[in-house]
Amino acid sequence: MGKRKIPKNYRNITGKIGSNKALHGFVSFESKLERDFYFLFDYLPQIKAFDDQPLTIEYEFQGKDRSYTPDFLLTLNDGSYILGEVKYRSELLEKFDEFEHKFRAAIEFCKQKKNWTFRIFTERCPYLQNEDLFWNIKFLLDYEYIDPKQYEKIYTAFTPFNRLNELLAKITPDPSEQIDIVPTLWALVRYKKIKVDLNVKLSLYTILESIYEP
Repeated sequence: MGKRKIPKNYRNITGKIGSNKALHGFVSFESKLERDFYFLFDYLPQIKAFDDQPLTIEYEFQGKDRSYTPDFLLTLNDGSYILGEVKYRSELLEKFDEFEHKFRAAIEFCKQKKNWTFRIFTERCPYLQNEDLFWNIKFLLDYEYIDPKQYEKIYTAFTPFNRLNELLAKITPDPSEQIDIVPTLWALVRYKKIKVDLNVKLSLYTILESIYEP
């Protein structure tokens, strides 16, 4: 079945975002919370791919045929799958009777498949509650390319627990050359080639704890 069209919604944020892991290159969201989770899914290394509104479950409730389309399907690197729904906790509590039979149908659907589970995601997710961590995740998604020549300069000059601006100064005193190096530095942080404390907002004063050997 085709995906639902996202209606205009003046209460929540709606739209689309590009994603490296999305099966179609982008995902549609119906709320700020959905959008935030899609940013998170794109970043987390244990998630191989994901798709929004991936399937429709047909089921019967109170003698009537019903259907339910979950928000997303995650494909994990270990070969398992998570079929999921994103909801604000207040909405879950307010409309529990409306949601319960849909979620039960999804749980039964997953039981019939190997390595599938159904989960509900709310704003209480620790990743989302840590504002600096989530800001860092969104920030790092803009940095994808590791330039081999810049990586060699970074690795040669790297000293554990230097600040980022100190490392740049060791590599070159030229500000324009430093600007050219920064995207590779952030890409190395994104792909966990350089270890930092992501619980602290990233900046030129970020402490670079260690670097993986090439």
